[in-house]
Amino acid sequence: LAGGRPAGAVQVHIEAIDALHFISPSKTGDRISLHGHVTRVFGTSMEVEISVRAYDVAGGQESARHINNGFLVVQVLGGDGQPLALRPSRADMTGDDPESRPRHEAAASREAVRALRRQMGSLQAGAMTWSEDLKEEMCICNLWGVLRISHVDEWHELAAMPRGSPLPAPLAALNAGSDVSPADIALSANLCTWGLPLLSIRGCLSVDTPPPLVFELLKSPERRAAWDVLLKEGRLVRQIGPDNAIVHEVFEPLSGDLGRPHDYALISSWRCESDGSYVIASRSIVVEEVPPSPQYQRGEGGEGCWAIRLARLGDRL
Repeated sequence: LAGGRPAGAVQVHIEAIDALHFISPSKTGDRISLHGHVTRVFGTSMEVEISVRAYDVAGGQESARHINNGFLVVQVLGGDGQPLALRPSRADMTGDDPESRPRHEAAASREAVRALRRQMGSLQAGAMTWSEDLKEEMCICNLWGVLRISHVDEWHELAAMPRGSPLPAPLAALNAGSDVSPADIALSANLCTWGLPLLSIRGCLSVDTPPPLVFELLKSPERRAAWDVLLKEGRLVRQIGPDNAIVHEVFEPLSGDLGRPHDYALISSWRCESDGSYVIASRSIVVEEVPPSPQYQRGEGGEGCWAIRLARLGDRL
């Protein structure tokens, strides 16, 4: 009702419940009252602060206990069920209440955080906007993306190249001039990932190298640049705790001598699993420490990962 009255809505749809603060419990027999206050109106939604109070009717106490507080984001829907356009509120519209202006300003900050969280959970391939306030959530979300990737099905085989088999000419040029495959390689693709027009590529590679060493060679962008013929330059921008980092990677042009190198600003997160396998997850981010450069073509990648585990090949590991 707090959201519906000022907008003249046909119906009000709760879009999000945010920042719930449980102060104290309610008890059986309590009378509960909810008080709503519109803090800010956006383009097609508004934020409503909800305060929950409890009255101990059975105990004869008339005073209210403040037990919960939180925020609802509601959309105002018309008769066709579509969101109505609202006139965004301004600070000078908050009236004489001295608490209204700070509430109005704080609502904008909360909406910015909600937008970042929607971006983190999005299935689209765009870059996430980095936030120091949400860096722990972003690192967790980065690894969560690995779980989503693992549930992609219907992979279609693109190529299978056993060790020692002839390589296509473009790959042979990248393989230090050798025209045979140095390992067992299989490539596959999904053209409609999660039902969206997103292309996913999966590569499986078997090498005679212990998993811990493979992990170290892939985790460090500087060490990877020393052996990866596609990676022109890699550097650690900033370490974030023991298991996460912001990195910058520059790749050679995809079309030989034509075009500029393309670069990526990435959040990289890694873990060692209990079975001895390793995961390195990465996703593009927008961060001030790695601004776009005119000498590179800035790329954006969605969720990606390296999964490293001990493999059984015939009668050997």
